[in-house]
Amino acid sequence: MPTIDPTVRPTKGVALAASEFFFILLPIIVTAIVLAAKDQLPSIVHSPEWSFAATILTGQAIVKVVSGLLASRGIIAWQRTAVWLSSIIVFLLVPSATILAPMVLAEAPATWMVIMQSLLFLTAAILFLFYGSLGHQLVEGEPAASAS
Repeated sequence: MPTIDPTVRPTKGVALAASEFFFILLPIIVTAIVLAAKDQLPSIVHSPEWSFAATILTGQAIVKVVSGLLASRGIIAWQRTAVWLSSIIVFLLVPSATILAPMVLAEAPATWMVIMQSLLFLTAAILFLFYGSLGHQLVEGEPAASAS
């Protein structure tokens, strides 16, 4: 059974995930600059960009962990992974995508929607950085990948 290469440090995976994370944040940064120029920066919390970003981060986290699992060749039990992926889809991806539509349509979204999208974004960001770094670790730490 292959093992994870100990020379691949988790910080390398975190750095790779963080670099992708910054590009996902780019639309929010641009929105913040535009709102600041219009003296409306506090309204950034009402922007649907947070829901867009949460949905993208969640989807990318799923891709990272699945890619890592495919490269790991059985290091991680697929049954536990199925439970984790199912819970991510049900409790994070679907709610992020669901809250997106009313956030885009509402002129003044309800406070609970703003809070919910903020919590979903924060959860998705943490999840992406964790699973993104784990996925990179598994992909890069697989010595058998170059042999097949």
